[in-house]
Amino acid sequence: MKSIANLHSLRYEKAVHMNCTFHILKNVQRDYGKFPEWFLWAVQASESATEYNEKISKLEALSPDAAHYQRRLRPEEWCLWPHVWKHALHGHRTSSCMESFNSAILQIRAMSPLNALDAMVQHQMEHFAELRASAERRLERGHIVTSHAQKLYDAQRGLAASFFVRVSNKHYCYAVKFEQGKLARYEVDLAELTCSCPYSVQYELLCCHLIAVAQRRRRTRDNDAWMCTTCSKFLQRDYHATLQGCIVRQVLLQHLSPD
Repeated sequence: MKSIANLHSLRYEKAVHMNCTFHILKNVQRDYGKFPEWFLWAVQASESATEYNEKISKLEALSPDAAHYQRRLRPEEWCLWPHVWKHALHGHRTSSCMESFNSAILQIRAMSPLNALDAMVQHQMEHFAELRASAERRLERGHIVTSHAQKLYDAQRGLAASFFVRVSNKHYCYAVKFEQGKLARYEVDLAELTCSCPYSVQYELLCCHLIAVAQRRRRTRDNDAWMCTTCSKFLQRDYHATLQGCIVRQVLLQHLSPD
């Protein structure tokens, strides 16, 4: 089976070779003893590098050898988060809020095709109304960014305190921290809001290194202005306006025609 995967990787240069989590689990249990199966599946389903590292650390406390085996595998080869992540605007794994919950409608799957279509559209209409009402309430309470974006930002802000900031010049700074006995150093450009870590590119939000440097340079004193500037893609008012401009209407079944 490995030879087939190797041939595929040679034939298709951009193809990603993924390892099967089920077989990884069997290998680990065979070589390092039994432990709860859900633990490894939870690691595989991590939604970020931070969550992945936290779960690997817990696995290390449970079985150091198993954790060492897992660390030798690149996350890109078996984990979810390097390939699919939640979009900070909606909090879903797709940019379409309507597509994101279709796979979860178990009851609808058991219906006949026409009834399933009708039930799905009705569910979408109700869910969309809930999204719009929730966005309006959040805007009235004075929140600057969307709920999921705020959750991600708060998590990074909590990590920022653990970094020491070294100022290089007026454009560049370094966020420094000892991680697992090694010195981790990240180059930050506060003017361009870029960092040498991949977080900002993946989530399009500030990473903990950028926040640490911004706090050191006292850029976050006016928090509302700072959030509006640095999280401009995920402002609550824009999200609310987008939902207000959307119309979801139900089409009567007799008006449907095949393509």
